[in-house]
Amino acid sequence: MPFTLSPAKLRIEIRRPLTRITSAGAVGLPPGGIFHLPAGIPLDLDFGREYVGSLRFVKQGNGKLHLRYGEIPEELSCCPEDAACPWYELPRDTVTENGTIVIRRRAFRYLRLFSENGEVDLRNLEFRTEEWPLEMRGRFHCSNPRLEQIWELCRHTIRLCTQDYLEDGVKRDTLLWIGDARVEAQCLYALSGDSEPVRRSLLLMANSQRSDGMIPACCSCGGGNRGADAPYMFPGEAKAPETELTTYCADFLSMLKEYYLYSGDRKSAEELFDTALRQARYLVRPGWWEPFAGVLLAPEAKFWNPPEDVINDAASALAAVLCGLKDFLKTAGMLGQTSSVSDIAGRTEQLAAILRSRYLDPSDHLLRMPNPEETVNFTGQSFALSGGLISRREAAAGFTALLTGKQPAAFPSDGMSRYRMLKGLFEAGLGNAALHEIEQCWGFMLDHGASTTWEKINLYKPDRFLRHLRGSRCHGWSAGPSALFSRFLLGVRIEEPGCGFLRISPDLYGLDWMDGIFPTPYGDISITADPRNIRIQAPRGVRIEVPGRQSPQQKIFLS
Repeated sequence: MPFTLSPAKLRIEIRRPLTRITSAGAVGLPPGGIFHLPAGIPLDLDFGREYVGSLRFVKQGNGKLHLRYGEIPEELSCCPEDAACPWYELPRDTVTENGTIVIRRRAFRYLRLFSENGEVDLRNLEFRTEEWPLEMRGRFHCSNPRLEQIWELCRHTIRLCTQDYLEDGVKRDTLLWIGDARVEAQCLYALSGDSEPVRRSLLLMANSQRSDGMIPACCSCGGGNRGADAPYMFPGEAKAPETELTTYCADFLSMLKEYYLYSGDRKSAEELFDTALRQARYLVRPGWWEPFAGVLLAPEAKFWNPPEDVINDAASALAAVLCGLKDFLKTAGMLGQTSSVSDIAGRTEQLAAILRSRYLDPSDHLLRMPNPEETVNFTGQSFALSGGLISRREAAAGFTALLTGKQPAAFPSDGMSRYRMLKGLFEAGLGNAALHEIEQCWGFMLDHGASTTWEKINLYKPDRFLRHLRGSRCHGWSAGPSALFSRFLLGVRIEEPGCGFLRISPDLYGLDWMDGIFPTPYGDISITADPRNIRIQAPRGVRIEVPGRQSPQQKIFLS
């Protein structure tokens, strides 16, 4: 029986345009908030940052009003056909009637108004933004202003993408994708501490589950779509395709474990356990590991234009499945269900043995396909480390070979794969390399005017995405640095469900100082660190262990 969700009560705020965009640059707005549009002359407005919500205004005049929306200015003036594809068309609206006009669910920073066949006056133009009522309790400050700016970039992105479920992107695609949502959930724990949108997303995923146990990568059929509010998505179709992706099947299992560890919500974890059990049994079914018969994200996929470095090899996909199954077994243990999943535990060990014997190269400890022409995948190395196939030292050696070019590899360009790669670098002890990548990639977004994190970026081919009109400039799966800063710089590791027991090991990675707040269900944990001192303040009910310090001179103060 499907899970029932109560209607969401989103927070509404009124936003108005800040400036007018002209060939001479940004200029002030007309007095009185009245916009007069002569026929044939466009008016471009900038709201300062991207937002999502409904647009309202009063129209008067005999002209036909056209509206174009942009996450970037180029979307206002481009040919719509240049941005179209089988699953998406550039949002645009036409208004002929006069009076109070309401246009539902648009996401943009820039707005073009254009009158045809007559003049138009607009009054009371306002953007009623809609978002989950998050209290952004998490905080991160440090001696590097660039990292602080990146934290804020991620913060605003997650604020927008957190609606009544975790959207991948607020303009494109407005959908609930499992892999995207898993990254967003980690960010939400670090930035806000509100786990309710994660619970709602997990329930919609469960509602999407097929009878054979597979949960589609995009959970549109379970309610994770905007439907009529986003008619520009999948034009002519009722919903997104129910696509299977092997790695996303595994992500559901990990996301449930991470949700229970953070929230301590045993009731929901128990309600969702049967869904996870069916998904796990689907992943351990006989006959698809050798030869590999899973589903990868192929370049011809209708619903996405994947980059060349996407997970498209059996080695990485099976390593992702191994991680998901191990996380499922941990959830079963925390819920007292170990005896009921012994068969899955056995199959998980078999999968680990297959990966070691068939895909793990003993000479360099890299996970690779048997075909020597196949490119090694960065994310595959992260999965190999998380899945226990290689040690931290072996992972560091492998990552170093990839980073230095000794072993050719494609750098991930999509935000989720880059998050997985960066997490692996931190876990392998290569945090400085991870921070360098973060500063380079997310700094590139900042240098090009971003107010939210982009779907993709490849610094080796930057123009490819800067000119890409089908891309998403507000994509939650790219907000991962916020979660990484909390986990590896502030050093917070959750050891018991509900954050009742935490291990905290702050690591400055060369910073002069840092301070932050990690929100928990018990309250906020304050963490400050510099080369001489670590100070941690925790609320009552939370047990803290500080495993070590960066130098013998560093003192630890815990209260």
